[in-house]
Amino acid sequence: MDILPITKEIVKTCKFHFNKADLVIIDAEPRRTLICLAALLLNDHQILVVDNSDAASLQDAVLKLKESGFQEIPFLGLGPMNPYEWTTSIFFRSYNAIADLTNVFEKG
Repeated sequence: MDILPITKEIVKTCKFHFNKADLVIIDAEPRRTLICLAALLLNDHQILVVDNSDAASLQDAVLKLKESGFQEIPFLGLGPMNPYEWTTSIFFRSYNAIADLTNVFEKG
């Protein structure tokens, strides 16, 4: 479990990058810290993708997302590096966020 303290500088950096994105992907440490910040900083029109969202060390952060109004679509399966199943999840607050992102990809 990552234990990165949430400083004003980290919040400022995340706010800057999160505000510029429609889609935020968390696939590196400090995952737990970034997920908790995403729960606070992302708006209804943004989508969050979290790799290894089933990890025991992330369950409190995933719960914080859900308590903040995010819905989860989990994708379970074998990964390329390990012979066991893991989960990557998409989190969103509004179905409109999914529709908006789909439109962006369709218009290409």
